Amino acid sequence: FGQKAIINSTFNERALEPVRPGDIITYSGKVITINNIEKEKRLDLEVRGTNQLGQTTSLASVNLPF
Repeated sequence: FGQKAIINSTFNERALEPVRPGDIITYSGKVITINNIEKEKRLDLEVRGTNQLGQTTSLASVNLPF
């Protein structure tokens, strides 16, 4: 993706549960939509953080060009 993709992207995250020292957080993501806007393709993603107990600790929406 490179530097341009990072500069032209958005990342919005909500913390849903506290993360404590020693917690193991696993992140997973899924593609929500692929948009073709004029000559630019953009991805809308959902990224979820889950702790070792299976609790969702954070939820983020990401939009980036590719």
